Amino acid sequence: MAIIWNKVTWYSKLLAVILAILIFGVGLYFGSEFEKLSLIVPNTVQPVIQNVKTDTSDWKTYQNDKYGFKIKYPATYFIFQSADQVKESVTPVSSDSKQIYITGNKDMFFCCEPSYVLIKIDPETKDLDVRLEEEKAKLELRSVDANGIQALSTNIAGVKAFNLTTQPVYGGELQELIFDKGGNSYTVMTNFNENESYKEIIKSLELTK
Repeated sequence: MAIIWNKVTWYSKLLAVILAILIFGVGLYFGSEFEKLSLIVPNTVQPVIQNVKTDTSDWKTYQNDKYGFKIKYPATYFIFQSADQVKESVTPVSSDSKQIYITGNKDMFFCCEPSYVLIKIDPETKDLDVRLEEEKAKLELRSVDANGIQALSTNIAGVKAFNLTTQPVYGGELQELIFDKGGNSYTVMTNFNENESYKEIIKSLELTK
């Protein structure tokens, strides 16, 4: 008598068991990989960075009556006309100083490359475009910026000016503003590392006559 096998044979059951084990194994593997990925990148949503405006309401103001400008600076900063590295002393400013330094760390002037704002007035004026090329040449010697010296035309209270920026060899950023007014050449320069207050100081510059 011929033996008729049941359609659900022993090897079909074995194949079903093997297939189930494979499916379970594949699911377990991809589940563990996803868990690893979630540990590496817990949250891909980046926080929104807001521009925070510097509060200058408690800043001091220096006004130069002779050369017609005023500028604000933090109350904790130092302002002086020049620094003597040998004597480690500074010369105070007056209302007609031709050179003004503003810095958050006065002692750095006696040892290192400090961060500061420098305002310098030269009574010998030149064509502003000529000055621009001369200042760019000077900054090139101090720059390591692959993009070179960035120069943008701007104005201060209707006075034509150029704003130059670059990255100096000692790091940070160097920004220089040049313009002519009343027969005088003005240079307003800031050299700083990370501290945005120096940019705000330059922004506060106002011409008073």
